[in-house]
Amino acid sequence: MKKIYVKMVLIFLCLSCQNINEKKESNKQEITRNLKDQLEFPTKVLIQKPNFEGNVLTSESNNLSTLKLVSKKQNQIIDDEDWFNNNHISLPLYTVFNGKRGIKGNLPKTIPIKFKNNKISKGFKYNNCNIYFFGMDFSSQRFAIITNEKNTKIEHFLDFKNFNYSPKILEGKEKFVFQSIQWAVKESNILFISHGHSTYAKYSNGKNAYISAIDLETSKILWTTEPLTCNSTFTLANNSIICGYGFTDESDYLFVLDKNTGSRIQKIKLDKGPSYVIQKENRILVRTYDQDYEFVFK
Repeated sequence: MKKIYVKMVLIFLCLSCQNINEKKESNKQEITRNLKDQLEFPTKVLIQKPNFEGNVLTSESNNLSTLKLVSKKQNQIIDDEDWFNNNHISLPLYTVFNGKRGIKGNLPKTIPIKFKNNKISKGFKYNNCNIYFFGMDFSSQRFAIITNEKNTKIEHFLDFKNFNYSPKILEGKEKFVFQSIQWAVKESNILFISHGHSTYAKYSNGKNAYISAIDLETSKILWTTEPLTCNSTFTLANNSIICGYGFTDESDYLFVLDKNTGSRIQKIKLDKGPSYVIQKENRILVRTYDQDYEFVFK
């Protein structure tokens, strides 16, 4: 009986080893297939250093829309998902999750998930293109690639190293003030992209939270907003950009910017800093920590 038991154990162990080896081989094949399908990075372009004081152009338009408050109501703080569902809105994002077992999500199989030591951290899906961020982690997104609509070609590979730190940093706070890429939208050949860190503005001498417009043909900065303009999502609406800024013990605002110049057209005081700024038809929906706002264009 003992011999039969030992024999059964040995057979079980052999079968287990075989299954493990088959699984390993299957994983290797999957990795090889994915690497083969992934697009190659083109030569990266280092974007010039921005003006951390802001560098807006003179606004020449007299037809820019401004916003009027329609409603403001208390939210439940943790009911973000209900807010999205009830308003029938969503963010144009791919799901990206960097875990101990690798990167998961619904990224297209053609998109590379690493550049040297930098992992893919965020992806946007738009009608005319796709945009992806890479960084050492989610709070240090430095690189951006822009692909065509079908994700068959990387059209631009941008390095925002020069945006990462303001010229003057409060002593001892250096590790908190990396100005990571936050959000991006491409229109025609212009990339609108925001940078900022997630702590007090005084740590970077108040030089934080910008939107810049990049000419993708020349890789030149067309304009950069004043500091403390955007640490939320932002949206392009009519000839404007709607965005907002706020933080603990700091002023909280919603801004309407001239899309062509970066200059502030309207400044609206909020009770708390905005997290999400989303356009739906002729409305602008704003989600803050504990308030939901709705605006319409005047």
